[in-house]
Amino acid sequence: MEEEYQALLAAAAAVEGPWKMAILYWLGARPVLRYSALKRALGGVSHRALSAQLKALERDGLVERREYPQVPPKVEYSLTDQGRALAPALQALAAWGREWGRRQSLESPPPGEEWAEGIPEALPAAGGQGEEGT
Repeated sequence: MEEEYQALLAAAAAVEGPWKMAILYWLGARPVLRYSALKRALGGVSHRALSAQLKALERDGLVERREYPQVPPKVEYSLTDQGRALAPALQALAAWGREWGRRQSLESPPPGEEWAEGIPEALPAAGGQGEEGT
C-alpha cells in the first residue's frame, strides 16, 4: 500500500503545475506543436509560465524539444514515449472530470445564490414528509 501511495505522489508531481496537464493534452492531440501554436492553444498562459512548465516537463522526460537554427527560431515540442504512456491515465482523468463536472453543475445552486438558500423548501424532511411532519 505504501509503495502504491509513493507511486501516486510521484505521478502527481510529474503533472502538477498550472499548465502541465493542458500541455500534455495538446501534445497528445497533435504529435508536434510549435511553441507559438501551443501558446495559442492554451489561451491565457504567459510566456514565462509556458516556458517554465515546458522545461519541467522536459526535465522529467515527458516532453522533448526540437530547435531548428533559422530566423526566426523554430521550436517544436512533442511527447516522449514516457509522455505518451500517460495518455490512458489522462483520458481516465478527463472522463472522471466530465462526470464530476456534470454532477457539480446538477448540484450547484444558480449563480449568485448561496447553498443554504431555499434548501428547506426544496428538500422534504427525512421520511418524505415536509417540515409540518416533523
